[in-house]
Amino acid sequence: MGPTWLAEGDTYYAIFGGQRPAIFKATELDKWEYIGDLLAHAAPGVDINEDVSCPDFFRLGNKHVLVCISHRLGCRYYVGEWENEQFYPEFHER
Repeated sequence: MGPTWLAEGDTYYAIFGGQRPAIFKATELDKWEYIGDLLAHAAPGVDINEDVSCPDFFRLGNKHVLVCISHRLGCRYYVGEWENEQFYPEFHER
């Protein structure tokens, strides 16, 4: 499964799903740098190691939304803040 993309200014971010989804960034699309974990913390009822498959990450108003599939929990969405190159989930639902 390929990554999802997020563009912020002149920086592109790629999110790779799986357990502890990873984030990479680039200003030139042929020079990617590993940043670390996408999620800054676990959400209530969801382990930080939860499987994130087929991620879609986008801005909605003044928040960011992560839509994904968890093999254990099913289709999910998270709403939160994108700060310091990490996602801080505040709310989630199935």
